[in-house]
Amino acid sequence: MITLFIEIIFPNDDKDRFSINIASVVHGFDRNLLLKGYGDAGSYIVDVNCEIPPGSAWEEEKNSVALILVNGQDWCSGALINNDCQDYTPYFLTAFHCLNTNPGGHIDQSEKDAVEDWVFRFNYDSPDPSPANNCHGSEPLRWNSWYGADYRSAWDDSDFALLELEQPVIGYPDMALAGWDRNETPSPITGNIGIHHPMGDVKKISIDNVGSPIQVDISGNSSNNGKFW
Repeated sequence: MITLFIEIIFPNDDKDRFSINIASVVHGFDRNLLLKGYGDAGSYIVDVNCEIPPGSAWEEEKNSVALILVNGQDWCSGALINNDCQDYTPYFLTAFHCLNTNPGGHIDQSEKDAVEDWVFRFNYDSPDPSPANNCHGSEPLRWNSWYGADYRSAWDDSDFALLELEQPVIGYPDMALAGWDRNETPSPITGNIGIHHPMGDVKKISIDNVGSPIQVDISGNSSNNGKFW
């Protein structure tokens, strides 16, 4: 049997105004039955907090990235992104396929509503990755969880989805909103960085220094009309 205690501290005068509603509980005590998680990513993918490059160069950007617990039984990655108003609206960029559980490339209302119960786990980073251990470390004991989001937009062709977290993020430590631009040419970019949670593992970083990115279609073929870099 598992017992869970929820402790709430507030002024005595406010006790009559307090209420709590638990819509669902996400658990993962047997990852073979439910979730992937710590240690399930490929051994060649390094923890983002490794004290040697590459992770040490991306201390701010990594704080925008979160692991998503999707419908309590799957995982995805995504990141907080800034907007032109720079007003800290907690927009969250992720993938179309994370929402789309029904085939056909169309997001229905039930899939839009489902994001209201998603959990966004920020700072799920290994605290002690060691170069001596191929930049892998132990599982973190602490992280920050945000519950619930609202659907804003999605497009199958570019595997894009935009959500808005239901709780603000301004004022919280170790949180960041990633920048972006609409430049259609990769120059002078000479490489690519990916910060993500592969297989639901702790935050990892992948680096490609081969050259500038190119446009490709959904099959990975080079195309001037491709929707992907």
